[in-house]
Amino acid sequence: MGLTEFLPSEYLEGTSEDQLELMDPCPRVLSTVADGTWADSRALPWRDSVHEFHRKYVPREERNKSEYPYQLGGLCMDDKLLRLMKDALAMLKPDGF
Repeated sequence: MGLTEFLPSEYLEGTSEDQLELMDPCPRVLSTVADGTWADSRALPWRDSVHEFHRKYVPREERNKSEYPYQLGGLCMDDKLLRLMKDALAMLKPDGF
């Protein structure tokens, strides 16, 4: 019994080897629902440090290489996302275990 049996089909549609994952900036739940209430009431500095993206899967032949020039595995990135990924990886530190 594997994990794929419990996942809805929309989670499995991008698992094919002939599809790539594209990430586009998109305000989602945190920016629209929590804006001014949940995060702000707890004094969380999220406005400048949280970046939200929408994920979509496309066939390899539909990838626009001028818009997404970088690729890491199945994830295609533009300059902004590549910079964010590098910054996020640089912030990783041992957790003490």
